[in-house]
Amino acid sequence: MANQEKDFVSIGGLVGKMSGGKIVNCRVEGKIIYDGAVSNVAGLVGSMENGEIENSSSNMEIINVADFRKLFEDLRTACGQIEINKRCILLSGIDEMEESLGKATFKNKYRAFVESAADHMTLLAPFITGLREFL
Repeated sequence: MANQEKDFVSIGGLVGKMSGGKIVNCRVEGKIIYDGAVSNVAGLVGSMENGEIENSSSNMEIINVADFRKLFEDLRTACGQIEINKRCILLSGIDEMEESLGKATFKNKYRAFVESAADHMTLLAPFITGLREFL
């Protein structure tokens, strides 16, 4: 049993794992961004044993970064159609955005990328919607 608990990964917006106790009149809002394999992702409580939740709610957006790796790969592929000097700048911006996923710095990296990609929005616009999910 102890080994099973060690392998269990749980992410909760308010409480990761709860054993006993009571949560009353609680409201949780926000965004959980995680990367990798997680056994349980929940907005209010990741996992609960012998606990109670009363008059509480959660409004969480839960994003698995691993689901967006293909978005970055496809964006890099699309940049292959852009002339080499500008392509290098855009690829660097894509790398910086990907490295900052789930961090406070993502917003600035995203804005810098969009600004540098302005002349190529016809080609890159389909990817912008997916990137906005991290703002």
